[in-house]
Amino acid sequence: TTPGSHNDCYASTCHRMFFANQQRGLPLQQCPDNDGHNVDTMDGLVLPVGVALAGGSPDEAASCAAVTRSSPQLNQYSAVLATMLQSVIRTGELPAIVSRTAAAVGLSANRLAASKSPMTA
Repeated sequence: TTPGSHNDCYASTCHRMFFANQQRGLPLQQCPDNDGHNVDTMDGLVLPVGVALAGGSPDEAASCAAVTRSSPQLNQYSAVLATMLQSVIRTGELPAIVSRTAAAVGLSANRLAASKSPMTA
């Protein structure tokens, strides 16, 4: 961005990369990018949560994440999270649904507690 053009204290890497690509003249559909470090992070799940809570499909949640980020991992986890959140809201069975969701993606509570998250920088 242009120095002094805004008073924000922080702009996410994915947004800086997206708008840099737009500034270079890329079509908007080609502006999502990935630096291999800061884009595949937990904050990418914020907007897909909104889609899930509004009743959007898991694919719509993943598509929302892909608007500003090029991250297959984020797309996968967005869809999983959307499915899990909607199931918890529908049934109220948080522990059982979290366990089933973890098992569906090859994880267990013990492994989760001992491993590094694939969505952290």
